[in-house]
Amino acid sequence: MSHHSLSKCQRGATLIVSMVLLSIMALFAITSLRTTIQEERMSAATRERDLAFQSAEAGLRIGEGEAEKWARGEVGGDRAPLKINGSCDEPAGARSDGLYTPDPDCAPLWDKDVGASGTSFWRKAEAEFAQSGLSLPPYYIVEYISDSAPCGNDAASDCKRFRVTASSDTHDGGATVILQSIYATE
Repeated sequence: MSHHSLSKCQRGATLIVSMVLLSIMALFAITSLRTTIQEERMSAATRERDLAFQSAEAGLRIGEGEAEKWARGEVGGDRAPLKINGSCDEPAGARSDGLYTPDPDCAPLWDKDVGASGTSFWRKAEAEFAQSGLSLPPYYIVEYISDSAPCGNDAASDCKRFRVTASSDTHDGGATVILQSIYATE
């Protein structure tokens, strides 16, 4: 083989090796881009869920404040029964203050989606700081469970028990958070 023919062969191999390396680098770049986009989507979803959680937690605290007022007799003088004329789904059972006495024959109020038809049982929580970026502000329901539960270590005294449920949604409906607590007061 002459020096001239070897040089042409080497130049052809260099071109092929360069093309293979460029193809591999392009695949790495595409994979890296797809991974970055996926991570960005996951971060956005986590942020949305965190916003909904914080908003629902604010609604829960406001509902617990209403339960405390109810225990002291400042609100909710008459406890609305959930069953109106023998029906659990009667819209007349809704109250604007979100305070209820649960009926064991009825499905739980908090099992109904906020904003869906027949869900006027939820009360909007007035937590302006928690509404940023959310399509629905936090909502809550306070249910009067018992007035004869023992108070902590003192079994002789009776405490009132309330179930407080709060819900919040993100602006795009991608995350919904429902929190619930049992609130006890003397």
